[in-house]
Amino acid sequence: MEPLDLLHAPLSGMNLIEAGAGTGKTHTITGLFLRLVLETEIPVENILVVTYTKAATAELRERIRKKLVEARAAFAGAYSDDELLVQLVALAPDPGRWARLLQRAVLDFDRAAIFTIHGFCQRALADSAFESAAPFATDMLLDEQELVQEIVDDFWRIEIQDASRGLIDYLIKQNVTTDSLTAFLHGKLSKPYLQIHGTSEVFDLESMEKPLALAFTAARDCWQTASGQVGDLLRESSGLNRNKYRLS
Repeated sequence: MEPLDLLHAPLSGMNLIEAGAGTGKTHTITGLFLRLVLETEIPVENILVVTYTKAATAELRERIRKKLVEARAAFAGAYSDDELLVQLVALAPDPGRWARLLQRAVLDFDRAAIFTIHGFCQRALADSAFESAAPFATDMLLDEQELVQEIVDDFWRIEIQDASRGLIDYLIKQNVTTDSLTAFLHGKLSKPYLQIHGTSEVFDLESMEKPLALAFTAARDCWQTASGQVGDLLRESSGLNRNKYRLS
């Protein structure tokens, strides 16, 4: 790892710059942007800058434009105490051409490609809609929680609401609700490598529960006629754990 030299940092290939809080990340990005405009002559709309939040995007846009304006003034002879600008002016192979590049960059800055991550994704989808067979009009959700809740509610209404009584009772005892299912999905939908394991076999729960229902009905009817005898058998049984099933 080498200390960052903003004036001589490579502008090609892949480069990783490690920076913590308060180390001048915005200053570095604006300096690299300026060098790309001057040294590579890339139009501002072809230099992609991506960050996390709208506030950070707005700050970057303002700082980069301000740097371009200051550089244009420096190449016109204005005084500057910015070390990078002073060095660029001194090292410029063709100051007149660089001044014209800065003038074009400032005039075209409204077209600068400075986005949040989701904003860039939406722009990329819109620009490549035909090639990717994606809809030409798309909306980018910043928070999919409401949509996930709607899908879970629809699933519950279609698949669970009219399910067998036994399944519903089991789900209630296991605290399985629409809210718990939504919470379970949180953090999993953004993982394209997620694998779903489980059976796809469809069970006829009503037919499987029918013997249980018949046995329960028979036991209920037996209790109606022989509850006293059953009670005596339970009280006299030596097979029951009396710590759990006390006589009194």
